[in-house]
Amino acid sequence: MTMQIKPQHEVFCRAYVGSGNATEAARKADYSWETAANQAYRLLKRPEIQARVAELTAERAADDAAYEATRAAHRDRLAAMRATEAEALLAKLDPIYEEMLDTGDHSGVLKVVALQARIAGLLGEDDHRPRSARAKRGAGAVSGSSEDGLGLAGRSSDLVSK
Repeated sequence: MTMQIKPQHEVFCRAYVGSGNATEAARKADYSWETAANQAYRLLKRPEIQARVAELTAERAADDAAYEATRAAHRDRLAAMRATEAEALLAKLDPIYEEMLDTGDHSGVLKVVALQARIAGLLGEDDHRPRSARAKRGAGAVSGSSEDGLGLAGRSSDLVSK
């Protein structure tokens, strides 16, 4: 059961729980700037103030725990939605992959595979840039290798199998 305390003491307790600074809490509770530190010390010695601070701290901890649980549930829902959307997008790319593979368009196949990898989170934004574009920012191209536009060296047919 909550003990009745003066409104000024309630302001002090709430400010103290919010900031952790007793002197600042005393100032917010309209104690003079000159005596705020001393008054804060005296207030924190009083059993009713200690009890109210403990009560408010427990309420805040419960509120924080509920907030974190809500955030975690929201993150989980978002992750599930994104996974479902990614699966749908990947399913749309499968027929394109098969068609390009059947027609021998290996460059197109590699682009679809790179896009699938990006959707699945296996590649970042910069991982799909051609080697020539990466060379401009300081990474040199390997001499003697063929490039396929995705920064993959070698023959495309070596990388694709049915």
